[in-house]
Amino acid sequence: MFPGSLPQQETIYIIGGGTSLKKIDLSLIKDKFIVGVNNAFSLENLVDVCWFGDSRWYEWNLDKLKDYKGIVATCHPDFKEHESIWGFKRRKWMGLETEQGYVAWNRCSGGSAINFAYHCGAKKIVLIAFDMKRGEQKENNWHNEHKVVFDFDTYDPYPGFIKAFNKIAEEATFLGLEIMDTSIDGTLTCFPKMELERCV
Repeated sequence: MFPGSLPQQETIYIIGGGTSLKKIDLSLIKDKFIVGVNNAFSLENLVDVCWFGDSRWYEWNLDKLKDYKGIVATCHPDFKEHESIWGFKRRKWMGLETEQGYVAWNRCSGGSAINFAYHCGAKKIVLIAFDMKRGEQKENNWHNEHKVVFDFDTYDPYPGFIKAFNKIAEEATFLGLEIMDTSIDGTLTCFPKMELERCV
């Protein structure tokens, strides 16, 4: 259920699912406000908010989430009245919703997490492991816990994701929201790239 009053932070770090996370020194952000997309909630008790967009993912991780002490939030419609999960409504397909309680889906949990961070008062958002490509061993994520994996021979999701991020970048500029991308070798080109060490 949407709480009405959200934590307010000027700088918010968002951890995605890209394999570059395996090479990141997360101790650099141990004292920062962090939104973790999907399985990032399990990282070393670092994550303040677990954000997800897929109801299947929630079912897969329900047992682990019982031990998670942070906030759990989503924009999936099945959870809009959930007693312990913060539920946001999806409205725009891509970009950034400015009205509280609403987010743009942006084709993926990572994209909608940016909109959530905007509602938390972010003036600067630092993206971590938003690679938008598979890893060196063709793995999809830094973990191997997703029970459904894209078949890249029949469907590549990344062009659609990138299209949504381009729209986010366009609207972020208009809103005065700075977004930095620390996935130096990632395929996003719409945000300035900078090593995490220079973003803390």
